[in-house]
Amino acid sequence: MSGKDQVIDSAFRQMGIIRVNNLRELYDVSSAICALGPLKGNKIAIISDAGGPGVIAADAIS
Repeated sequence: MSGKDQVIDSAFRQMGIIRVNNLRELYDVSSAICALGPLKGNKIAIISDAGGPGVIAADAIS
């Protein structure tokens, strides 16, 4: 893992962001989060396997 990746991983952990490395992990984490039921508060999660759809989703909810 490069130094930049370590910095990103550390920042993500501090912010409560779950970083996955492949689509299988994305599906597994998504399933686990869904099993928790509705989240409380005004926070939202955007889950995407590419940047474009994530940006479009963020724009749509802003």
